[in-house]
Amino acid sequence: MNFIQRKLADWLGLSVGRMITAQKVGNGVVTWSGQNKQQQVRDGFAGNDIVYSVVSIITNKAKVAPWYEYQITDKRSYRKYKALTAQPDKIDDWGEIAFLQSKSMEIVDMPSKISDLLKYPNDQDTWSDLVEAHIAYKLVTGERYIYGKLIEAGNNKGLPNSLHTLPSQYMSIIANIQAVPSEVVGYQLEINTITPFPIQEILHDKFVNLNYDGVGSQLYGQSPLTPGAKLLTKSNESKRYEVSILQNGGHFGVMFVDNPEKYDDAEVTAQIDLLRKSLRDYKGAQNAGRIAISGMPVGFQPISMSAKEMEINQAYWNDVRAFCNLYGVPSQLLNDPDNKSYNSLVEAEKALTVRATIPHMNSLRDNLNRKIYSDWGNVKDRVVDYDLNAYPELQKNKKELMEWVSKAPLSIERTYELLGEPVPDWMDEETRRTILMPSNIQKRAAFQNPLEFSVKFAR
Repeated sequence: MNFIQRKLADWLGLSVGRMITAQKVGNGVVTWSGQNKQQQVRDGFAGNDIVYSVVSIITNKAKVAPWYEYQITDKRSYRKYKALTAQPDKIDDWGEIAFLQSKSMEIVDMPSKISDLLKYPNDQDTWSDLVEAHIAYKLVTGERYIYGKLIEAGNNKGLPNSLHTLPSQYMSIIANIQAVPSEVVGYQLEINTITPFPIQEILHDKFVNLNYDGVGSQLYGQSPLTPGAKLLTKSNESKRYEVSILQNGGHFGVMFVDNPEKYDDAEVTAQIDLLRKSLRDYKGAQNAGRIAISGMPVGFQPISMSAKEMEINQAYWNDVRAFCNLYGVPSQLLNDPDNKSYNSLVEAEKALTVRATIPHMNSLRDNLNRKIYSDWGNVKDRVVDYDLNAYPELQKNKKELMEWVSKAPLSIERTYELLGEPVPDWMDEETRRTILMPSNIQKRAAFQNPLEFSVKFAR
């Protein structure tokens, strides 16, 4: 480490031992994230019940959707589908999106190794387990790393043999930070020892990070807990204070002997020692109800506010709303007693899916396809995607939909699609395209021009 790098480490608050950016690895150096991601995992996801609940409610929603390997059949419809789902909060008709998804692609007849990985990515995990871990890491640390060990020979050459989630809090990026923009040339895992990975084997997905500096911080994703660091500290300290109050049995304060002039110094000192020992032995929930006895009249002067005076309970719900705001989750789903932004639980669930879940699913989908197009098999005509039908809250109310369908002239095929049902295989093309004409329209049209009106009536 040269003089300039030591000064840079001091300026950034890094220990010289952690300042490994000076280590030359191939064509790059090991960069630094500029964030304490280990602390975000330890004090956030593992140490704060609100963060854990918010992250879990998103991952539990995300992992239910099945994923498939698809063949694109209509590129124009596929581009439209991708463009519309890029802004899920702007979509009014999710039935139309599901229709575009089914119209633009179909599950492949001859699946590749990718289809196997979308069920069991490795010997320990299901695909749902992997989705849960992928999204949780990104929500907590701002990024995720997926390791795919590539097959070196055979029909599946170049495809991953397995997929694993790597702990992002221990990952470092090797890059040429002298180039503009910086060029990533590899990755390494730092737990006890250093394990290097070539760039082809790692899928790195991250949130944007505007902290551009000389040690490559911009290459790492910014965690939502970075701008929420003070909120996390406040929330954790509040809980520690509550625990301390419970252990102490109430207020913090000063206990004193009342009218000490009535007693000599030796008696007062002895009584103080006795009280100190009693209070120490009687603290904690396990000693609730035990009574300490004093041989002298004593007084107590509180020097802190009670939990009620500090409005700790209200502060907790304020923290819940703040964390939910960071992650786009309706606090109503975390039992917020004062937040009724949505009229029903179904609306709140839909907001959770649209605002907090689908964007992360889209990001995972797009990055997997990017990797498949490039380093993982160089497959151009296939994509992986999740099934939107896994989220019934996005679909219109079936009763309302049936009423609308019954009044609209639609083909049999389109009716099945709107209702979210597969078209039976036995239907031929002519039957699929048969228009189902509502009786009121049929009667009115026949009355107006009975000679020209002709339609297959199937109601």
